[in-house]
Amino acid sequence: MNIVLLVFGNDIVYHAQAYFCILSLLKYRGKEDTISLYTDNPRYYNRYKEYINVIEVPSFLIKKWENGTGYIFRVKIKAIEDSAQRHPDSHLLFIDCDTVVYNEIDSIKEILDKGNGIMYNDEGHPSKMKGASLRMWKALEGQQIGSCTISQRHNVWNSGVIGIPKDKLTDVIHLALTVCDTILKTDVDCFTAEQYAFSIAMQEECELLPAEDWVIHYWGNKDEWTSLAMTFICNSFLCDRRVDDEIKALNNIEIDDVPLRVKKSHTMQQLVKLINRLFPDKVE
Repeated sequence: MNIVLLVFGNDIVYHAQAYFCILSLLKYRGKEDTISLYTDNPRYYNRYKEYINVIEVPSFLIKKWENGTGYIFRVKIKAIEDSAQRHPDSHLLFIDCDTVVYNEIDSIKEILDKGNGIMYNDEGHPSKMKGASLRMWKALEGQQIGSCTISQRHNVWNSGVIGIPKDKLTDVIHLALTVCDTILKTDVDCFTAEQYAFSIAMQEECELLPAEDWVIHYWGNKDEWTSLAMTFICNSFLCDRRVDDEIKALNNIEIDDVPLRVKKSHTMQQLVKLINRLFPDKVE
């Protein structure tokens, strides 16, 4: 299985998440699995160079992959396409960096062997959502894109995990890119265009199954999980752990104690902003 990650930019938080995710992958991957990380900051991953493939994506290539859209998640589709072309005879498993693998992933390969696909979980149909997701659905409803007609059968699946069987790589990725570009040509500014595009493509080509038995996707509580990752990484460097020692140290983390989602009070957030504005810190 060809496992793919993607992380861009100079914000160290994203790289800490990626670092932590890679460790969990190293713990649970199969012996024949490869891990490829696409990044514009390869220097952050020098410790991993004997364990993974670090593929540098310079800024000019990021712009090329955006194709004039300014939509950074189009780059995700292009990175997946590039990795599939490098490993055409392997199943592909894409994992977002704000994830942790917590179970053996050999059984994912068994699912892909049967021609089924994997995404993180089913979030429902966009017609039942609000805001940009609903507007995106209305812009696409009934459209014929390639051999696919956008309909009520295409739920939105969370694309924090995408597992594509090797014999369906070309068809899934081509359709996902086509759908994404179709959305980007509408007047709907939707953050989840890539997510819905992959959901449509995967449901057209595969029976989809959720990845929650193997992967934790902590998008709903990034603060606590990122703090956990940062603390772990600091301990590793202060204690001069080797990568193999870091992988073993993952056994000491009680991941069940950290919630996946935390709903924060909107009123409290607005009050904090107001207080900070009324009583700013003074530099002496």
